Amino acid sequence: MGARLLAPEADEVPPFPLEQTVAALAADPPHWPASTTDLRRVRLVLRFSSAGLLRLLGGTAELTVELLDYPGEWLLDLPLLQQSYGDWSRATFALARRGVRAPLARDWLDFLARHPADRTGDPQTALQAYELYRDFLAACRDREQLSLLQPGRFLNPGQIADPSLLQFCPMPLAIGARAPPGSLAALTALNEDLRGEYIRDCQNGVARWNRILDSYGVGRSLHLPHAGFNRKVGLFAGHHIGPSGELLAEAEWRRRAPAWLPTEQDKAYVRSLMKPVYERGKIAAWIAPPRQGINGKPFEYEYVHLS
Repeated sequence: MGARLLAPEADEVPPFPLEQTVAALAADPPHWPASTTDLRRVRLVLRFSSAGLLRLLGGTAELTVELLDYPGEWLLDLPLLQQSYGDWSRATFALARRGVRAPLARDWLDFLARHPADRTGDPQTALQAYELYRDFLAACRDREQLSLLQPGRFLNPGQIADPSLLQFCPMPLAIGARAPPGSLAALTALNEDLRGEYIRDCQNGVARWNRILDSYGVGRSLHLPHAGFNRKVGLFAGHHIGPSGELLAEAEWRRRAPAWLPTEQDKAYVRSLMKPVYERGKIAAWIAPPRQGINGKPFEYEYVHLS
């Protein structure tokens, strides 16, 4: 029946430019709005009439919806959280040397060929290698409209506190070889920065859920685990750290982990619930059926007729 925009909350997440975005799409001629360059949030209240008893009584209900907008480039960096510098470098070189990327990567690859990874470098050389790699990513985006461009932060750095954290690039490392001084540390720093932002965003969500639980008098609260919990790469790799940050021996970790993480039995049970259903007019038990079909058609309507 209607919607209204809520005032921004007093926290670190700036509001999404909703009015400017709508104005751009409604312009004559319409144009695509500018991309966001940092995390943004918009909160709406949707007012609607209920389909149940409340509707017979002439009542309405409200639903608060919160939308978080992440720059698309940042989402491309999430897989880096579980990759080592060497693995990421090898995957990036494999992509850069084939297809439409190959001619765009020529300047960067030629520069690296003249400056081998196992030789002592200097800050100016490292900066130039980074700039050539960043230009390569920009060319892939602008000339070929490619999307898998990592780290996306190179193209959209956002409000990063220390820009020098981004001044690195992939280096040709053999499997098991040690990274040149500075390279691994640079990726780890980016890794920690990205993960830190993700954790802060999750903590904001947990805090809001705890306020809801408190308002209902539940008497319990939710907590995020320690940053080192169940980490297999980065600064905490090789250590067994519990949810509260306690350092555990391997035997103790193995004994207590089933109480914290899904077991194989848990995963098997979930898979047992997810049975596909192919009969027309039927739906799997683990999916809530829609109240009606597309364009107001009944749920069992045969949208595609196969002869």
